[in-house]
Amino acid sequence: MTIPLGLTAMCIGLVVYSIVALYVNAFYTKRYLSVGLVQQIKYMLPSLLLSSSMGVIIFLLTQLELSDVITLLVGMSFGCLYYIGIAKALKMRQWQELQIVFSLVGKKA
Repeated sequence: MTIPLGLTAMCIGLVVYSIVALYVNAFYTKRYLSVGLVQQIKYMLPSLLLSSSMGVIIFLLTQLELSDVITLLVGMSFGCLYYIGIAKALKMRQWQELQIVFSLVGKKA
């Protein structure tokens, strides 16, 4: 529908679609689970902030002039260590969930 209007119209259409989808999903989540949009955002905010800060740091690491393979390995390693380290230090829910996953994987092995 927006393809003939150009890339800008496609991007605007995607933003409008995303906002409508957000409110439709939030409506039914509130209706059936009694969890509103604000509660959902509060629940996701720590993960979002942690992931965003990790993304900024990894972006800065990619600006170093290293080979692509080294950049990939350093970025992945640092990103994992950063995320787990901060989540553990702040005793975030994500760290507790990760510990549960590790314990389940350890029991199956």
